[in-house]
Amino acid sequence: MGQLIDIDEWGLGAADLSRLHNVATVQIGLTYPDYRALVQYKPRERLKRIDAHYRHDYQRLLALLSAGEMEMTGTQRRPTGVRVQLPLQQLPALLQHEFIGSIMVSKIEGMAPQLKAVEESRPSFWCIEARFAVQIEDETKGLQLYEDRMLIITADSEAEAKKKLAADFEAYAKPYLNSAGRLVRWQFEAFLDTYRVDIESVNEFAGASGVEVFSKLKRRRIRPDREWLPKH
Repeated sequence: MGQLIDIDEWGLGAADLSRLHNVATVQIGLTYPDYRALVQYKPRERLKRIDAHYRHDYQRLLALLSAGEMEMTGTQRRPTGVRVQLPLQQLPALLQHEFIGSIMVSKIEGMAPQLKAVEESRPSFWCIEARFAVQIEDETKGLQLYEDRMLIITADSEAEAKKKLAADFEAYAKPYLNSAGRLVRWQFEAFLDTYRVDIESVNEFAGASGVEVFSKLKRRRIRPDREWLPKH
């Protein structure tokens, strides 16, 4: 239950809610239907049934709430939940209903977030993709070798991360003589992409599940060995 009610920034735990009468502004989210109940239908029919699932559970949610003003989230065709004001002590009971998937707290009467200042002051981890040209003395034609590097660094912002990295690029480009006796340097050309790594401590790199440090979506042509044809 504690994972489904977003109250961490208020310094509260799930056990605290039952004793608190403070009114909270919350967004209650409905659960997405299990895809296994939908795969037997064609894609268009699946979407219709998902819409119907949400509309049905939305009515169940309205019947459950005794609050006055409520604001629908989602659309009339597919309502995904409501924004409403409720006493904190009512929230745990709501999650006993399987059609309620999450409760996000945005404001609590008489309370202020406790962790916001800490989170804002904590540096973020950034993965920066940078390109370097391998420049060889007097080489003016043909194919040039280049390197795309992924660099991890901590900084308060993307701009600061790039500035900190750029300070080291001059040393990286220091010329040297290759095996043919010609000067070579690895010259910085451009920052290609930036990815904010979703971790708070370097210790997370040692975790068993690994850390995603970069992600990029691309398109490619579908071949038979890349197809997915599930049997329903």
